[in-house]
Amino acid sequence: MNTKAIRKIIEKAIKDEKATHSFANLTKEFARKNGRNMSDQQATETTNLVIAYAVAVPSLLEEGEKAAQRFGIQNEMSQMLRELDQYWKLEQDLLPDNLGLLGITDDAYASNYLLQTLSDYCKEMYGRPLMKTDLTEFNNFVRVLLGNEIASALEQRVQMTIGSNMVNQVFNQVYQNIFSSGFAFGNPFQSMYEQRQIDEQVNVQMGAMGIF
Repeated sequence: MNTKAIRKIIEKAIKDEKATHSFANLTKEFARKNGRNMSDQQATETTNLVIAYAVAVPSLLEEGEKAAQRFGIQNEMSQMLRELDQYWKLEQDLLPDNLGLLGITDDAYASNYLLQTLSDYCKEMYGRPLMKTDLTEFNNFVRVLLGNEIASALEQRVQMTIGSNMVNQVFNQVYQNIFSSGFAFGNPFQSMYEQRQIDEQVNVQMGAMGIF
């Protein structure tokens, strides 16, 4: 998978955000609609969380592609990553890339959703997950920012991609169990923070935005 190209897309979006602060302004508007006042500092911290979420994606994809070999699903993984790569390159996807940081948040969410679905499958089948880490709170955070309509559409696309590539009966049975029981998302930030600190930071930002 061409993660180099994805990194360039992310870098461009971050550069745009630093110049325009459009995502930070959107988070303040989101908070206002939820009856909360968000300071400039809180908006910046929230934006930095989303930037970190996006920046981690290429490394996660590389980890997932490498780990797939240990579970004998490298061919299936390669095809799914090619499809995901095409979504990253689409300028007019669910959130157009010309929206800057917001425009790549859907791509990042789809990437993590795909990886964690396969990770849960490996855990069910082999007793160990594909991915080493946990990003549950970050995923919930980003999903709320995207909104249910966009997030659900992304999830459906990912499910179709997985379902068309992982066609064996055993996988489909486990796969359905995973979707009915919810997801835990792998955490690419373990080297940056302790997990407890990450969860606390996300919870603070979600509270500031009126998410809970």
